[in-house]
Amino acid sequence: MLHFEYGLQPYVRRVRVSDVASVPVEIFACFGGTVINTAVDGLRGHSSFKAKTNAFGTLFAFNYDHDQWHGHAVAVGSAATVITHSKVSDRGVDWHGAPRRGEP
Repeated sequence: MLHFEYGLQPYVRRVRVSDVASVPVEIFACFGGTVINTAVDGLRGHSSFKAKTNAFGTLFAFNYDHDQWHGHAVAVGSAATVITHSKVSDRGVDWHGAPRRGEP
């Protein structure tokens, strides 16, 4: 598992992660993280690539997973996450969030 925490522009490129049952690549509370040309295969986990806990400006591009439950996940206050040109699970992105304050 690749886990970056409180980093400035962490970068993952051309990596293959196999047989990880949790989240193989996670950007946690980082600014300007990039995950590009990365593949996940093997045991099935919940999400392949996650921007979590106030990560800002994360880019996921040209990534691949094989039958994970969700390909990408964005959670807990992360903002400005870009997901493009990735072949991941067709079950949809795993989004977690709350409505803006003042909305029902």
